[in-house]
Amino acid sequence: EFHTCIAHCSKNQVVETLIPVINTAVYTFANLTHRLLIKETLETHRAITDAILGRDSMGAKCAMMMHLTYNRQTIMKLLKEREKEGEYIRQI
Repeated sequence: EFHTCIAHCSKNQVVETLIPVINTAVYTFANLTHRLLIKETLETHRAITDAILGRDSMGAKCAMMMHLTYNRQTIMKLLKEREKEGEYIRQI
């Protein structure tokens, strides 16, 4: 709902069209990470919302970058862990 609301408020038809893709990605990410970023997600979503309400485009951009950075770091960490597990299994 958060992403859909922002897309709708943006009045950008491209972003609104991408909502199903974004929602699928969010669902997939949450399942892959076992929802490890609940606290960070709430904090960054709140920061994005506050910036939008304050008409602070740079603040919204920075909050979004932080949100994406947390997500990227988590995915990279999980990939490295899986790679190590795969190496361990191959050694056995």
